[in-house]
Amino acid sequence: MKLMSKLFCLPTVPLSFETLLNGCNEIIEDGVNGLIIPPKNTDLLKEKMRSMLENSPLRNQLKQHAREMIVSRYEQQQVWEALLEEYGRVMRCEM
Repeated sequence: MKLMSKLFCLPTVPLSFETLLNGCNEIIEDGVNGLIIPPKNTDLLKEKMRSMLENSPLRNQLKQHAREMIVSRYEQQQVWEALLEEYGRVMRCEM
């Protein structure tokens, strides 16, 4: 879901520590392409969500950077090449 939201230029706010453990911190750069809120910090969550609604320049910056990051990291050709390289290493027992 995080990758898809970034592909469609939607900034992301992960809401829990469990979410961060599942890889969001590899995709989301706080203040660059999304906002990361520490667990159980409802005041900060409310503040950041309000700023996303009210601050169009911030929202647009996060959206643009989100799209750029996903396209640059996950462009289909790069993914296929990385997979082929990894499979090649496995086949040659270079793990």
